[in-house]
Amino acid sequence: MLSLVLTSTALSQAQGVDGLFEAYFEDDGPRLTEIMAALDGRVLFELGMAAMDEQELPLAQACFDGVVHKNPSNHRARLELARTLFFLGEAGQSETQFKKVLDANPPPEVRKNVRKYLDRIARERILQDPSRPGPHAKKENSKSSKWLKHIAITTGIARDSNANYGSSKSSIRIQPIQAGPISFDRLAVGDDSKPIESRSGYVFGAASAIYTMDDLGRKAWVSELEIYKNWLDKAEEFSLFNAAVSSGLRVSSATAYLDLPVTFSHMQLDGERFLDQWAISPYYIQRLGETSFSICALQLTYREYDDAHRLDGTELAWEQSYRRSYDKGKSRIDFAGGIRYEDTDAPAFENVAMTLRVSGQFGMPGQWVPNASISYIQSRYIGQEVLAPEERVDDEVGVNLGVSRTFTGPLTVSLNYQYVNVRSTFDIYTYDRSIFSVSSSKEF
Repeated sequence: MLSLVLTSTALSQAQGVDGLFEAYFEDDGPRLTEIMAALDGRVLFELGMAAMDEQELPLAQACFDGVVHKNPSNHRARLELARTLFFLGEAGQSETQFKKVLDANPPPEVRKNVRKYLDRIARERILQDPSRPGPHAKKENSKSSKWLKHIAITTGIARDSNANYGSSKSSIRIQPIQAGPISFDRLAVGDDSKPIESRSGYVFGAASAIYTMDDLGRKAWVSELEIYKNWLDKAEEFSLFNAAVSSGLRVSSATAYLDLPVTFSHMQLDGERFLDQWAISPYYIQRLGETSFSICALQLTYREYDDAHRLDGTELAWEQSYRRSYDKGKSRIDFAGGIRYEDTDAPAFENVAMTLRVSGQFGMPGQWVPNASISYIQSRYIGQEVLAPEERVDDEVGVNLGVSRTFTGPLTVSLNYQYVNVRSTFDIYTYDRSIFSVSSSKEF
């Protein structure tokens, strides 16, 4: 139950307020409507503001909507209604209410704040693919800025049970080695190759600049910058810095979405160059029905390592998935399959992999959004390492569980658990790994 501090006017209608709470939490729509019609507009507004503070957004929407229905010229309540609809993900309705506030010629500070929301809706309309809930392109003319920007910063902590991908085997099977009259086919795993547990803190920043090429926001040029930095508590492990910049055309409509980014990324370990990558990543979504979508993702990548030149090479990956959405897109489930070919300078690391994945996101009351996925990857290596006892085949099973909640601001808090199990015919590549992380993200 919400905890409220009411004015004397509100106290005079306390019985109606109690009834409103009962009707809301019992999901009694007709009774809720009847009580709201009897309550004073000022009381409803106070209840709406309190509901916003408590993250009871559906109740806040009902209260502000009731105020506006009683008094269409109450643009203060209309502004709060627009904000509530925005945080509920109802971008189209939110945009309509924000524009009505602008039409009332509000003070400059209010107008500036409303413009920020409208620009964000326009930006998210461009970034949004048609298979997810949110602000898709509309037929009406958009008066938002041609240039839109977005900044998000994520901070978090993580615990990694196997930061170095150490083998879970105490000894590994190898090609028989003859040393005089003695032959042996096993080697003990050294301490450096055993799993090392690590705790870390990290910061991730992302910024995007979007230039819209038409009034509907259906065609845009999108440039993005992402930076990641972590700090580990184990001296024997390397801290990671990664920066990536991408730019490309993005085209969207109510039934299709095409993204054509070109990306360059640079990775450092303990301040030293480790890896540079260039990638082209076409991504296409086609609506098949009201709630079903086909998603095709391609990626061509070239890698160049600083020291490990045997791993330099090109990777071509393709994934085809089918998505089904529920509850107006707030929940969804994906079924995906794909193939990946990696060509490296050292033939022993050249491989072909097949992937299968099932993932889902589930909208729940209270703004909590759980997500889960399970994947299977089988990699077959074309060449053979010197000590490998046979042709290398890796079987990888991955499980990911997470939950997030978005607060007004917008601020998102997330908890995530990831488990990976790899079994290889070459034991040195057999390992288990689990990662637990807690993070918070702030958008600007």
